[in-house]
Amino acid sequence: MIPDDRFRDSFTPYGIIVNKVGVCASYASSFKLLADAAGLKSIVVTGYLNGYLPHAWNRVYIEDEWFTLDVTNNDNPELYNSLLNLWDDVSALVLVEDDLYMLNTEIAKYTAVSDKLEYYRYNNRFFLQDKIAEKLAEGLDENNFVTLRTDENLTSDELNKILTAVARDPRFRGRMDYLDQVEVYFFLGCITLKHVEP
Repeated sequence: MIPDDRFRDSFTPYGIIVNKVGVCASYASSFKLLADAAGLKSIVVTGYLNGYLPHAWNRVYIEDEWFTLDVTNNDNPELYNSLLNLWDDVSALVLVEDDLYMLNTEIAKYTAVSDKLEYYRYNNRFFLQDKIAEKLAEGLDENNFVTLRTDENLTSDELNKILTAVARDPRFRGRMDYLDQVEVYFFLGCITLKHVEP
């Protein structure tokens, strides 16, 4: 199917780089173009986001290992870099490859197995569940906005325990109305707390 001419650029690097409008194919191909220019090996991967939404993302070769990244979804303040340099066990929770453009035997060559360059771990912004509430409270108190990562399989019940611990943090005693104005986002263990003025 050929896209409507009005939107053709939205599927190319030109769309996202020049027009600032593009779909996942535009983001992924733009990353590939820029990575090639920088001398990085990379590929475009196609498949499905959350198992049903057609999607494109990338793998990049850094320090003798492949890593998965999704520049489309990383271009979102509430999901900031939650899909940057992931390994297969985690990326497979939301990104499912297809074999439309690469033989199955070739896909195996691009396996991502290491977490050493995953954005939050690399930048010391990953915390175990029993430690993250204090760090979230600290960041929210200092900046009115904080994003940190914990276990990628974080459940809603576990998130609620973390949020309860944030609300009980000494920084917010007597300021419960402040916490009532906090938006919460979580995805693959990334928790974003954002204070919004009423």
